[in-house]
Amino acid sequence: MRRERRRLLVSDSVIAETGNGLARTPARRAFRASVHVILDDPATTFVLIDRASMRQALERYDLRSDKTWGLLDCSTMLIMETFGSTEVFTSDCHFEQAGFKALLGPIRS
Repeated sequence: MRRERRRLLVSDSVIAETGNGLARTPARRAFRASVHVILDDPATTFVLIDRASMRQALERYDLRSDKTWGLLDCSTMLIMETFGSTEVFTSDCHFEQAGFKALLGPIRS
């Protein structure tokens, strides 16, 4: 993504969830270093989830009870819509269900 000079959009929740997932793996140290790179990159837009954003995410979560989208999925989708993003660095098929392009290709669940 850096070689292609893509702008990165990331939320504190995505970083926290990724860190939680990697906490007990050998990738923990690499993750920490990667977060510092992201935070230090002026081309990265870093979004904090505030009360209003959480309420919107919860509303989407409730309204999409026919889907298995998680709260973080809903929050991220709202952020992407706000910033006009159409591509997401994930393999989560939920984003394709919502009309986004998963750059890592979907893993069907």
